Amino acid sequence: MHIQKTLGLLLGALLIPAGVFAASFKTGPASLVQENESISGDLYTAGRTTIVNGLVMGDLVAAGGDIRLSGRVEGDVLVAGGSMHITGSVTDDVRVAGGTVLISGTISGDVLAAGGEIHILPDAYVGGDVLAAGGKISLDGKIAGNVKAAGGNIFLNGFVGGNVGATGKNITVGSLALINGTLTYRSSRTAFIDPSARILGEVEAKKLPGNKKKFDTARHILGSMLFVLKFGIALFTTLILVHLFKNRTKELLERAHKRLGMNILTGFIVLIVVPAAIVLSALTVVGIFFAALGLLWYLVILAFSCVFMGVLAGERLWHLITKKSLELHWKSVTLGVAALALIHTIPVLGWFVAFFFFLWSLGTMATYWYERVWKNR
Repeated sequence: MHIQKTLGLLLGALLIPAGVFAASFKTGPASLVQENESISGDLYTAGRTTIVNGLVMGDLVAAGGDIRLSGRVEGDVLVAGGSMHITGSVTDDVRVAGGTVLISGTISGDVLAAGGEIHILPDAYVGGDVLAAGGKISLDGKIAGNVKAAGGNIFLNGFVGGNVGATGKNITVGSLALINGTLTYRSSRTAFIDPSARILGEVEAKKLPGNKKKFDTARHILGSMLFVLKFGIALFTTLILVHLFKNRTKELLERAHKRLGMNILTGFIVLIVVPAAIVLSALTVVGIFFAALGLLWYLVILAFSCVFMGVLAGERLWHLITKKSLELHWKSVTLGVAALALIHTIPVLGWFVAFFFFLWSLGTMATYWYERVWKNR
């Protein structure tokens, strides 16, 4: 019992950093910051739709389906969502992962973006660097720093104050492009550079190696074998754990759906804050013991979350097929594990979907574990 008390207090300390007490939380189907509203400190929000029209005097951390920022954020913006549209201003950096990322506002710092489609519109201004990875990347705005982009289709038709590095299948430099530095690209095809485009530095092309049939065949065979092996291990592990803890798993499913937004937000906080808290605790002699316990808990909760995300995905897919909610059996589990295994093979967008389920699973697992330990203290 004393060990449970210690672990409960440790987890509470790890999950709640000092700065969070001054933060604001908004969850639910729709979260709204009105145009004349000011948030003092950081804002954490999770829900189907998040709209920020007012002022956030700290950082904005958001997770959800549709996130729109037309107001002002005086700190960093960290977002994971289906779509993200920034028409307002951000004083520091923007880090975003989503299906669609649109930026037409003013970003004073850097932009780090990953998504299916990333578009920095003509009205946008980025005061720092841009690092983008996605299926389709369009850079039409003004970027004061350097650009590094990797994707299927890359279209550059704006101002870049520094150098541009691009890796992709199709690379196009439009007629309105002005690059003060050099353009370095890697592609199996020659980039199309409009004659009206202005590149003040050198243009360096690095051709990607052509296909080698024997190498590709061996690589595909090995890749297929590894895929089947990983799928088999994941499915076996998930089925065994669900069989051993069926009632607990059903309870977790119910909790996951009752607090979707808060679970995703909790998962995000646990993923980021706990490692930092462990490192800080390990800096003192007294804290080494607590850091070791925290690290052990963190590794265990990550492992179980990776397993439970297959259960969550399977339940959602089974619901879409049969219209039955909270179904738990080997068919739904197999469907979920198989779906996540396939999703992982899709660059960027697939990784985002898997990350969404991971955060959902991690938040549910961490909250459940914490409440169980705390109630039994």
